[in-house]
Amino acid sequence: MATSIRSKESFSQRLLRLRKARGFTQHQLADASGISQRMIAHYETRAVRPPANAVPALAQALGATMEEILGIGRLRTQPPAVTNLRLWRRFQKLEQLPPTARKAVLKVLDAYLAQHDQVPARKAG
Repeated sequence: MATSIRSKESFSQRLLRLRKARGFTQHQLADASGISQRMIAHYETRAVRPPANAVPALAQALGATMEEILGIGRLRTQPPAVTNLRLWRRFQKLEQLPPTARKAVLKVLDAYLAQHDQVPARKAG
C-alpha cells in the first residue's frame, strides 16, 4: 500500500522522519550508508537537498526508494526488506504501546536474543 508524500516536507524533515521510522540512530544510519554521522546530522538540520552521490546510499540503508528520499513519487508504508509480514505487523502494534510497556517488551526481547548470542542485553535503568 502506498500513500502520497507530504508536499511541504523538506529534505531534512523527510530524512529525519524516514530514519526515525526505520528505528535508526544517526550513527546507525551512518554505518549502514557509509556516510559520516556528521553529514547525516547536517542533512537532517541544514541541507536543502542531498548530494547526488548520497541519495542511493541513503535509500538503500533506509530501505526506501530514491524517489522517497527526494520527495517525489509515492511513499511505501513498509520497508521492502520485510520478509515476515506477521512479525512486521506485531512490531507495528508494539510501536503503538505506551513507552513504558514498549520498553518492557523490548527488554524481554533483548534478554531472549542475548541468550541466543544475537544482541547484547540492555542495562537496566
